[in-house]
Amino acid sequence: GAVQPCRECNGQGVRIGLRQIGPGMVQQVQMVCSACSGNGEIIDAKFRCQVCKGKKVVNDRKELEVHVDKGMADEQKITFQGESNQEPGLEPGDVVIVLTEQPH
Repeated sequence: GAVQPCRECNGQGVRIGLRQIGPGMVQQVQMVCSACSGNGEIIDAKFRCQVCKGKKVVNDRKELEVHVDKGMADEQKITFQGESNQEPGLEPGDVVIVLTEQPH
């Protein structure tokens, strides 16, 4: 298929490296894989989407319309379920609007 496990990190998304911190002393460090950006998989260049460039996510703006009725309380919350950032394999979050009454 188009999606292959990363060869640099063996699909883990992280690489283990050794860093010398002094004479005879080394430190083992875990860092995000630079080849796959921590995803653990790479999409072959010829199969990549031209819009998202293989990241599986596209930035988009969405306009949400909020109806504020008479008598709504200060600090009342209006929730739009599942309208937050969306990524493959993750459940999208909620957008919460908190009303703040302004003196007039």
